[in-house]
Amino acid sequence: MIKYRIFLLAIIIFSQITVLNAGWVIEQSTTDEDGSVMTETLYFQDNKLKDFTGEQSTIMDLESDQMIMENHATKTYWQGSYSDMMSESEDAAKMQMEQMMENMAPEERKAYQQYMDQMEDETPEPETQQKPTIKIVKKSSEATIAGYKTTLYEIYSDGEHVEDAWISEQVPVLNEIDMKRFGDFFEEVMGDDELSYDNTPEYRELLMKGFPLKTVEYSPMGNMVIEVTSVEKKTLPKSTFMPPNGYKKVSIGNLWQSGQ
Repeated sequence: MIKYRIFLLAIIIFSQITVLNAGWVIEQSTTDEDGSVMTETLYFQDNKLKDFTGEQSTIMDLESDQMIMENHATKTYWQGSYSDMMSESEDAAKMQMEQMMENMAPEERKAYQQYMDQMEDETPEPETQQKPTIKIVKKSSEATIAGYKTTLYEIYSDGEHVEDAWISEQVPVLNEIDMKRFGDFFEEVMGDDELSYDNTPEYRELLMKGFPLKTVEYSPMGNMVIEVTSVEKKTLPKSTFMPPNGYKKVSIGNLWQSGQ
């Protein structure tokens, strides 16, 4: 009887661990302002995120502050921090420009250098933006999207209606993600002087209610619609967030060139 109880307890503990470590697989489509549609698959588990579009993937490991960018057509990948990516990208762009100028005639090279110097002189200094005033209105309307019930929230930034978000509390995907670390990463990407409504405490708090199964972002250029088509909760292998076997590690410059 004692052995049976120990065995039963082990099964219960293992099943709980499995549930806690289970990740999420989200398939969604994005319709841009011009009507073009892109499909992608998102993976979430243990502070790791992956965005797969078919041709390429981007992986973020919030624990190690590392990114992996994969080009599936050429079976190559780059790995490093976001600051590494920016630094290497600048070096690659500078080298490419120098190589291009070497092939120019002396007169063309001189004119191009003068043009680049003029553009640099005319580049305005970045202006520090004020934190926007965010208002989020919960509506009574509900909708079922990808098989899950959602609640509509209207988001206003400085009085302007900027987004509608259908949030499902039945899909707590972001429980897998440390939102503080994700917010820090997002701020690094956006820059110190740029503050968007979706990088505010109010918006992050909204996302912690669940997962947006549909969003409509409003813009004078046109609206962008993101809608989830399927949701699956499953335990993901570690290989999901690693470069596939046989992929070659390259510089960020080679990765960009191979993607052209």
